Amino acid sequence: MLTLDGGHGEGGGQVLRSASTLAVLLGRPIEVENIRAGRKRPGLRPQHAGLLRFLAHLTDGTVDGAEPGSTRIRFEPGTAEAGDHEWDIGTAGSTTLFLQAALPVLALTPGRSRLAVTGGTDVSHSPTIDWFKNVYVDRMRPVADSLELHCPRRGFYPKGGGHVILDVDNKEFDRDLESIRGRVRDRLGVSRTEQQHIVTAEGTSVAEERLSERDVAPRQAEAARRFFQEHELLVPRMTIRTPGAASIGTALALWCEDDDGNRIGGDALGEIGTPAEDVGINAARATYEDLMTGATVDRHLADQWVIWVALGAGAVRYPRMTGHLETDTWTCRRFLGDDVVRLDGGVIRGQRD
Repeated sequence: MLTLDGGHGEGGGQVLRSASTLAVLLGRPIEVENIRAGRKRPGLRPQHAGLLRFLAHLTDGTVDGAEPGSTRIRFEPGTAEAGDHEWDIGTAGSTTLFLQAALPVLALTPGRSRLAVTGGTDVSHSPTIDWFKNVYVDRMRPVADSLELHCPRRGFYPKGGGHVILDVDNKEFDRDLESIRGRVRDRLGVSRTEQQHIVTAEGTSVAEERLSERDVAPRQAEAARRFFQEHELLVPRMTIRTPGAASIGTALALWCEDDDGNRIGGDALGEIGTPAEDVGINAARATYEDLMTGATVDRHLADQWVIWVALGAGAVRYPRMTGHLETDTWTCRRFLGDDVVRLDGGVIRGQRD
């Protein structure tokens, strides 16, 4: 039984999410204490409790303490099985943070799986669904034989109700640690530590349909385009979406790709009292700042990529140190040893780099 301090590093839910993923992939029971000790409301939120119950369901495992407010859990995973699964987070809890933990498990499970998740697709303190799909999923997709992510319905705070569908298909393969590492190394093992020439720039601007008469989505998009133009960058091609949703909300995500296939992105959410133009500028500025460091992953992909590097993916250059990046590095080392991943001069390196 591996015991981890859930309040380590950034003090939020990152230790729990990453540890839950690794527990399933490695077949290792865990106990996490001091969960979210760094937050004003410590302990599990409903979305964290739901994730643990889902992983226990997926693997026919057991979990104790998976209730809102709990500061200590014990999780003994079984073996993940392919199949069709539905999960309702029950609030506007983040579907992307849920998938951050669940997706690697299904991507490394033999067979055909479909996971339909209901919750928030574009909510605070989490990646937007467009960034997650077009930056994170785009980068890790080759690890599965087939992997697609769709968002047929948006969910904004406070009602949520968004719908995300993950489809994965894999041929049979061994799931011991060395076989998993070999699979990840074969498919994601190329090191990319030098940013190349930017060849494409794209983005999606979303505003719930009730905001259409104020042209919120087009205004967000134009502000992002103008920021890139003023900073002499390739102006992004923007897609405008005005979906219906249970709650009103807006979001904008951008991503730029170099000729080596590296994507650097950024996103932002609209809030009451925030001009639409500021949403576009905030997303564009975050993307610009990370691009200018010469990184090959953006600040958000960096921390989500640590697990893949620990499992055999190639080295990447990150733009800046964040609490999430340090936390994920620490968590991977607790499972796999101090040499499994290291942060070296702005580069995330694995054992063989």
